Amino acid sequence: MYALIAVLAWGLAPVFDKFLARELSPWTIVLLRSFVAMIVIAIYAISAGALTEVRELSDKSVPLWMIVGGVLASALLGSLIGQLAYYYAMSGADASRVVPITSRRSPPSPSTASRSRPTRSSARCSSSPA
Repeated sequence: MYALIAVLAWGLAPVFDKFLARELSPWTIVLLRSFVAMIVIAIYAISAGALTEVRELSDKSVPLWMIVGGVLASALLGSLIGQLAYYYAMSGADASRVVPITSRRSPPSPSTASRSRPTRSSARCSSSPA
């Protein structure tokens, strides 16, 4: 169910993103988007009691500096640099070109890429009349 919600949310977001990219600078979009997300997440975290996990960070099996470093790296790479690059791309190109490129999670490995391409013999077999 969560995967379906994610697909719907990520599928609809580019419609709004393209509109915003035409009207606002990428920095302004990221600022406003992050601010709104922070408010919603803070309200949920406080009401759901999720702040107790933040208080217990020092009790984790991983050193605190690694957790803080991971959060900083994720915030800078994903939430700042990634979003800025996405909105700069959206402001300069059609959403139909930007979204498929940015939605790809990882490049195909050589083994999966070769399996997905039809070979000459399979193309000949499939095009022959039955």
